[in-house]
Amino acid sequence: MADHDDFLRLYVPVQSALRRYVFAQIPDLHQAEDVLQEIAVVLWRKMDVYDRSQPFRQWAFGVARGEILHARRKVGRSRLVFSERLAERLQDAITSDESQVDERLDRLQVCLGKLGTQATQLVRLRYEQKKKSEEIAALLGQTATAIRLRLFRIRQALAACVRRREGLS
Repeated sequence: MADHDDFLRLYVPVQSALRRYVFAQIPDLHQAEDVLQEIAVVLWRKMDVYDRSQPFRQWAFGVARGEILHARRKVGRSRLVFSERLAERLQDAITSDESQVDERLDRLQVCLGKLGTQATQLVRLRYEQKKKSEEIAALLGQTATAIRLRLFRIRQALAACVRRREGLS
């Protein structure tokens, strides 16, 4: 049997893409949640047969496709159910989009590393510690307006940096 940590290391990075895939194909929120949970259970149970030389993402989407088809059969005919061909195209779009997101996140990490100490501190306070502009202003002895303006400029600089790095790829 696969160990829990090993499974989580493989599953967590694809979980959001699987969620989008399932929710795009199953219109009922509760049924989509049930199917998503069932996918996780099936993936866990079948970890022993997963071929580690193959990408986990593709294997997980194959399992997801099977679980979605199974859920459709249980529900019966519905005018909101996609064809299998459309479902495959949707899977391709979601997985390719996910790799683009991963690439952009890598570029953002590089750009974040280029920020100065004060800018890095502001970004951490706002986005890691989830502090509001008013809280940051109180901590740093500045106005909330000044903090918002600095964060706006930092976001602009990061966006420009990411775009430049995309041009290098």
